[in-house]
Amino acid sequence: MDDAGTDSGPAAMVERLRLASNDHDIEAVAGCFAADYRNETPVHPQRGFTGRDQVRRNWEQIFAAIPDLTVKVLRCAVDGDSLDGMGTPWHPARWLPAPDARRGDLRRG
Repeated sequence: MDDAGTDSGPAAMVERLRLASNDHDIEAVAGCFAADYRNETPVHPQRGFTGRDQVRRNWEQIFAAIPDLTVKVLRCAVDGDSLDGMGTPWHPARWLPAPDARRGDLRRG
């Protein structure tokens, strides 16, 4: 818990991100990420970026493209203050090319 009595741990952040995603609340989604958030995509390194503003732009595009998007958290592994992994399926997945692409993983450490 932080000074305001809000749970600020990794699992609480995952829940805030799930709720914000399902509410299509772009400001709440962006607020789940640090201003200096760094995205690394090892398979596609050119897609990496830094910053909450790019997170906001990406999610604006996602919400526009998938107006009925819902997110469900299947698993969340927390080790102290680190989020070791999170698996989330996105629904509907009709716009994704393959079943493997229908989920996202997030790591924070």
